[in-house]
Amino acid sequence: MKKIMMTFVMVLGMMAIVGSNAVEAKTKTTFKNGTVKITGSGTFKSKKYKGNKKVKKVVVGNEVTVLGDEVFEKCKNLKKVTLGKKVTDIKVAAFCECKKLSVVKFDKKLKNIEMSAFWGCKRLKNVKLNNGLKTIGEMAFYGTDLRKVNIPNTVKLIEDGAFCKCPNLKEIKTPGNLKTIKLTEDGKWRIADKVKKTTFKTSINVDILKFFDTEKYVVSKKDKKYVSIDGAVYQKKDFLLVAAPNVKEFTVCNKATSLNLYYIYNPRYFGDDFYFCTNSALEKLVIPKSVTKIYYKAPKWNLWDEGFFPKIMPQVIIENENIDDTSKNAFEKWYKEMEASMKAYQE
Repeated sequence: MKKIMMTFVMVLGMMAIVGSNAVEAKTKTTFKNGTVKITGSGTFKSKKYKGNKKVKKVVVGNEVTVLGDEVFEKCKNLKKVTLGKKVTDIKVAAFCECKKLSVVKFDKKLKNIEMSAFWGCKRLKNVKLNNGLKTIGEMAFYGTDLRKVNIPNTVKLIEDGAFCKCPNLKEIKTPGNLKTIKLTEDGKWRIADKVKKTTFKTSINVDILKFFDTEKYVVSKKDKKYVSIDGAVYQKKDFLLVAAPNVKEFTVCNKATSLNLYYIYNPRYFGDDFYFCTNSALEKLVIPKSVTKIYYKAPKWNLWDEGFFPKIMPQVIIENENIDDTSKNAFEKWYKEMEASMKAYQE
């Protein structure tokens, strides 16, 4: 019995040594003619190249799994990054403010792009995000020059400000079943802003619509609950509006028989009794004759007593002259509350 126990202890000891060696696996680098080559295995976390103006290219070896926080931050002349086949994570600010970075090649094992990973990479026009990617962190591509983004269906979470301040971003294709993002003090309270077109490739979680500042929503034809008409999103069963696009003039579809005024602006709370409204460009709202009931109901917060602030007050045309007094009163209260809040905020 003692021999068996001794043998068992020896095996455990050998396993511990092997495990220890695995944990201690290290990376190393070479730097020649402006190119950093990372070899070895495991996590690369050295910051010795941070802010190095001579770095022009980064090549990550096939056994490297993680690029650590700020490892190439502010390498102002870095132009190209090629990731190895086993990289799963790009950590916080790994390539932040690499202002000449224009080419990044992601591999299929990448799972997570963390906060500010490519923040301020002003020449980054195109990225091909890989299937298998799961999360895109807060302000990950903030301030880049992206033109179109195709987010794979494997992504389940896009965090606050991920694609904000991208002035040339015209179109986002994204899964619609994303988790609702967590609002942060330093974030921009949306996933993207001023995008021409946002296309959902799967059925949508309606709660995430307010985090896309877009001129046109396009819902998947396979979505069983929702449909897009003239850039807005409605419930299929009753054509109740659930998201209006950010446009100067918006007409509710003439299939709708009721209208919840909350969704004209789709405001969201982010602390200290302050609200941000999605449709800040609206100058004219047309409510068609088909609408016989107008009301205001906020899904989570009572906004009657709290302010949210459109930039201007829109002209509103209610085509149904026979709308009931309850609807008229709801509309008038909604309009007056917004107008008062906006004036108070501007003062």
